[in-house]
Amino acid sequence: MGSESLTAMVAGDSSFMIKTLYTFKLNGVSLNIDTTHVALLLVSVFILVMAVIARIKINKVDASDTPGMFQNAIEIIVEMLGTMVDGIMGKNANKFVNYISTLFLFIIISNISGLFGLRPPTADYGVTLCLGLITFILVQFNGIKKNRIKHFTALFQPIWFYSRLTLLVNLQFRYHYHYVFSVM
Repeated sequence: MGSESLTAMVAGDSSFMIKTLYTFKLNGVSLNIDTTHVALLLVSVFILVMAVIARIKINKVDASDTPGMFQNAIEIIVEMLGTMVDGIMGKNANKFVNYISTLFLFIIISNISGLFGLRPPTADYGVTLCLGLITFILVQFNGIKKNRIKHFTALFQPIWFYSRLTLLVNLQFRYHYHYVFSVM
């Protein structure tokens, strides 16, 4: 399959493109509600509802009771994410397990939302750029907090400069193309 046919296939799929659903003016500025905003709202509401249901069900369970299927599924997901983050980050995992787990669940549910006819939020550069920016700032903040001035002395080493310069773009493309290539 050549790049021309791939481009034609993606361009021909109008459901993949961003569509403006509603436009309104606020203080003379035109604001658009598009398919990405709707999908983000639905994914966020779904994650919030599932979290609230999980919290309620787990709080109602007595420790001596046998856990049900829902509780087992939640515990497996939490344990899997905790083990994954711990394996990657080692002793620093406890600080970042919540953020990485939330990011993982948001990305996976966003990508799965495409199976239900939505345009996945991760197909939009605006979403992946924000995820990359937040992660970049979190990494830099915690690097400065932990290493103080040593975090900046690495700036004069060529590989540090290159890696920090490309980290943001790398994260954005990774988040975005993870979705694109999973669709093909």
